[in-house]
Amino acid sequence: MPVDDSSPRKDEELWFEDGNLILTTRTVRFRVYRGLLVAHSPVFRDMLSLPQPPESTPPSKCANCMPIVTLPLFDSPSDLHHFLKTLTARGLFCDNRLHPTFHQISAVIRMAHKYQCEALLERCMQYMSAFYHDDFPLWQTDGAVFSPRKFERIHCIGVVNLARLLGADKWLPGALMGCCMLGAEIVDGFEREDGTRETLSLEDLARCYLGRANLMEANAIATLKLLKQTVSPTCRRPERCEQALRHILSELANEADDKTTPLTRLRWDFGWMDFVDRTDVERDLCWECRRMLGKDGRQKDVEREIYERLPEMMGVKVDRWGLPEPAGDTDNTDPDPATAQGPATVVPPPIPAPVIIQPPPVVMQQVPAPVPPPVVIQQPPGAPPPNINLPPQHVPAAQLPIPPPVQAPPPGPPPIVVPPVVPQVIPGPAPAQPAVPVVAAAPGP
Repeated sequence: MPVDDSSPRKDEELWFEDGNLILTTRTVRFRVYRGLLVAHSPVFRDMLSLPQPPESTPPSKCANCMPIVTLPLFDSPSDLHHFLKTLTARGLFCDNRLHPTFHQISAVIRMAHKYQCEALLERCMQYMSAFYHDDFPLWQTDGAVFSPRKFERIHCIGVVNLARLLGADKWLPGALMGCCMLGAEIVDGFEREDGTRETLSLEDLARCYLGRANLMEANAIATLKLLKQTVSPTCRRPERCEQALRHILSELANEADDKTTPLTRLRWDFGWMDFVDRTDVERDLCWECRRMLGKDGRQKDVEREIYERLPEMMGVKVDRWGLPEPAGDTDNTDPDPATAQGPATVVPPPIPAPVIIQPPPVVMQQVPAPVPPPVVIQQPPGAPPPNINLPPQHVPAAQLPIPPPVQAPPPGPPPIVVPPVVPQVIPGPAPAQPAVPVVAAAPGP
């Protein structure tokens, strides 16, 4: 009996004899486990819940008497291979020390997006976001930014297309910048494992041509800013360092034909200190001026300016470029597909005003010292008023008036109020001095 060469062949790596689901493409068949796909993909769950046509269910059964279902798919055999291999924990992310190739992660992203495998898709996006991000401090210290380890330069075209597919706008500036570094191959793209070609859209291709000119202009301006004739404020030999800066600036014209000179290269993020070291052979720049130009000085300032303008130079709009994600984006609750009209907007609850509890003020009152009662001295009745001295008068007896009858003595004068006596400290007697003996002189002869 002749063998039909047109029938799909088995994938030896993903053909399990006890599997209960056969997935067929136009050239390859896969025998896997139905529960594995149902657990990860709601699309497979819905497809396998539908009644299967009689011709798709062969009479054979697996060891546990479960019917074997054959499901035809129209996906690329290589894409389905990478996707199923990742689900069975046999590749891609089974070891965090391994880095996938572009073809592997690209296939998994497209298949996970198509079949709504959210957990797997999120893990792939986290890996890509570690290289295509908008974190300037992290980018400045990461030499592999915009360049995953097993990716080739041409694969930045595929990264642009993946960003368009997923709506990952923060991947676009770095991926488009990588496309600007390509030559004529940017037009033809590259070939996938299944034979199809990966190319840029006409709109993104035009962005790359404009972005290339913007990058060269920004790099030239940054070079002039970095090499401006101003020495460090702490420079101890300003005249010598100013002369060295003029010499370094003049060498730019001499190396105009060199592709590594800062004026002609497109990779503005490679730094300028290599050029400074190459031209300042005599090391005329002092340490303070060299540090002023370096990674933590002017170079950091001009690179930050370009980095913040990178989406604009690449012709794309990226919300919150260079800013952390808002706190409301941490809610991963899926909206109801029956009522959702778009991405769910998470509104954080209002923050109540803080309640400030202040203790009652402590009032310190000064209690006056008790005042002793006044001392009242009463004079006896009939006593003359004090301090009254009448001068004596000589009146004849005949002129003396007749004394009036004796009446009760008038009331005494008002009492005299004596203020309280303030105690005084009287020092004791001084210690007795030793007596000086008196020596009497003897009488003379």
